[in-house]
Amino acid sequence: KVTYTGREFTERIGEFKATITKEELAVLKLKFDKADFFSFANVYLTNIKDLPTTFLYYDNGSQNAKITDYYGPPQELKKLEESVELFIESIKWQKD
Repeated sequence: KVTYTGREFTERIGEFKATITKEELAVLKLKFDKADFFSFANVYLTNIKDLPTTFLYYDNGSQNAKITDYYGPPQELKKLEESVELFIESIKWQKD
């Protein structure tokens, strides 16, 4: 089971739920592992104002981390964010 919360600046506003397969979950976990998610800094910031912010949280059962990407993350993190976004868009969400 997966949940999605859209607050603003997204097509989906509110709480949504869906079910993904074990295979889909395994593919997603592999992307986090290949990107070495836990090696990234927790925050990427700058003094520039009014940029979008991406928050990425991952819990693999033994570790968890939340990354705040405002500006200047490594390319590998950007690729992971794009992969996660594509994955999220592929899910058939149901309004909670």
